[in-house]
Amino acid sequence: MRQLKVAACGLLALIFCSTLVFYTSLNQVDREQGQEKHPLVFYEDAMEQITVSRMVDVQRQNHLKNQCRIMNLSNDLNSVLRDQEFLSHVIVDEEHKLLYCYVPKVACTNWKRVLMVLMQKTNVTKVLDITASLAHSQNMFMKLINYTTPEVEHMLKTYTKFTFVRHPLERLLSAYRNKLQQNYESSRYFKQRYGRLIVRLYRPNASPEALEKGDDVSFQEFASYVSDTQLRPNEHWQPAAELCRPCAVNYDVIGKYESLKQDADFVLSHVSRDVRFPELPKPSMTNASLKSTLDALPELLLERLQQIYEADFRLFDYQPAL
Repeated sequence: MRQLKVAACGLLALIFCSTLVFYTSLNQVDREQGQEKHPLVFYEDAMEQITVSRMVDVQRQNHLKNQCRIMNLSNDLNSVLRDQEFLSHVIVDEEHKLLYCYVPKVACTNWKRVLMVLMQKTNVTKVLDITASLAHSQNMFMKLINYTTPEVEHMLKTYTKFTFVRHPLERLLSAYRNKLQQNYESSRYFKQRYGRLIVRLYRPNASPEALEKGDDVSFQEFASYVSDTQLRPNEHWQPAAELCRPCAVNYDVIGKYESLKQDADFVLSHVSRDVRFPELPKPSMTNASLKSTLDALPELLLERLQQIYEADFRLFDYQPAL
């Protein structure tokens, strides 16, 4: 038993030292770019799990920074100070000094619910009891766009910044199902705004009913629209790299949908002993059917989608082929 305890302590020490090496090298890069990271101080008692999570996160950040250099993407913080789209996608929590850049279809509804509880914007104690419409209401949160440029620059340099990402094509399929297949309140808007247009552009000899309702769009038709359109994409399928500018903004945490609960609680351990991310009631069905859905697409269309999301694939270490 004593030998097991010694071995366990040795493993924890090794993990800690490895993380320290990763973190030191990462901070050196940040200082060279003129951005200091906000120190992460945790309330969580399970320090071994936090140390492992921190190592994983630092590896993700190192990968991202290397890809930013290889792809020659700007790391100029000044460029995001004028990016209205970026500024409108970053939620500000002044009390806990948090900045959250939300990416639609990457658990952003639940993140907004959690932030409502954390920021005491609701009396509801169960996160999942907060309605999605309330969490997404326009004036629920302050965003960077509501602040002056000097204030934004100060927050970006001193607050803890985090975002969550997902396999780009899984996110695209999730957006299609949520907005064009299902019957949520928001789905009606998307069928009217995008569904009818997609039918008109990509379905020869469409029926009058389909042109009127836009409620039977196929994934191939939707993918054709996403790959062909010259218009600015909707945020639900716009590349995460465009929304959150990860090469210019040094995120303290880059969470992934594939490890959502663990990564989210890693962030929350920094600011609260009590608030935790909700367990998903059921696993996502999107990932299970993604390969068969993509296999049914024409090869050239799939290649165009991969080109559109190339930065997301490379920066966040996802493989285009499943």
